[in-house]
Amino acid sequence: MTLPLVVEGLGHAYAPGAPVLEGVDLTLAQGELVALVGASGSGKTTLLRCLAGLTTPARGRVVVGGAVVAEGGRERVPAERRGVGLVFQEYALFPAMTVRDNVAFGCPDPARVDALLAATGLADLAARRPAQLSGGQQQRVALARALAAQPHVLLLDEPFANVDAPRRLDLGQEVRALLAGQGASALLVTHDAQDAMTLADRVAVLEGPPGRIVQCDAPEVVYARPVDAAIAARLGPCAFVPAEARGESASTPFGEVALVAARTGPVTLLVRPEQARFEAGAGDARVVARAFVGRGARVRVRAGEREVLAEAPLGARAGDAGRVVVVGPCWALPG
Repeated sequence: MTLPLVVEGLGHAYAPGAPVLEGVDLTLAQGELVALVGASGSGKTTLLRCLAGLTTPARGRVVVGGAVVAEGGRERVPAERRGVGLVFQEYALFPAMTVRDNVAFGCPDPARVDALLAATGLADLAARRPAQLSGGQQQRVALARALAAQPHVLLLDEPFANVDAPRRLDLGQEVRALLAGQGASALLVTHDAQDAMTLADRVAVLEGPPGRIVQCDAPEVVYARPVDAAIAARLGPCAFVPAEARGESASTPFGEVALVAARTGPVTLLVRPEQARFEAGAGDARVVARAFVGRGARVRVRAGEREVLAEAPLGARAGDAGRVVVVGPCWALPG
């Protein structure tokens, strides 16, 4: 089966000696949503521009729907003929056009326009103009317009950046369901780890400059078994605990902990808050900060020179003494 997107050895620089991207490899399967995360300056926007045809990469190859669109520093297929849909952070809708006309732009099939308006819940708003819509409605128009041309791959550039937190999850799930219903393959660029973890089939982590994809796997794998500490911290709260590994377990300041994979010698364990539990009472650990998280409390606990984030009962308060129980298995970070 032809893959919607294949990126091989992609590199680019805006100035000599200052590469923004180097050796980027990435594939998208049919119907797959991959989230691309990375720090500011890692090259996320440049990579998106190279795939869309807005920038010609200096090195490497981009293949869209089986066709080589850029290779060896040359554009092979112009942006408008690549079969790539792009949804901008600001939506970029045509303000003088109705919702229907926006969706129909570049799509000669009225039946497909009707189907997309129905699928996005916009059928009753078809005669309105963008200024008469909410932010979430405008986003759905932008998605429907991008999908109308049946692109091989859809590029989503920070699509939830302008959405209030209470609506982000619901809107994200709506977008995910729409893409799945259309069988669309998409690359979602986001700075929000929660969006990436909850919506994507795989998460690709770009580190740089120069930007390289250092890990690309299922969200649960990248979250629980990151290849380095920077990725661990980017994907959620965590603590790094020194330990002495002895095969399938390790000795830590918080007791013996089972390991995901057998190791020997000094290691650094990744401990997520859900893996640590604070128990008030006898012990040399002390709560230094507390936050309410709905089902209970999340506390920052100090034991000697070490601190961890841990789950705790609602009654836990700063200053409480006790102990931290780490529930394994824990991941020993490489290196």
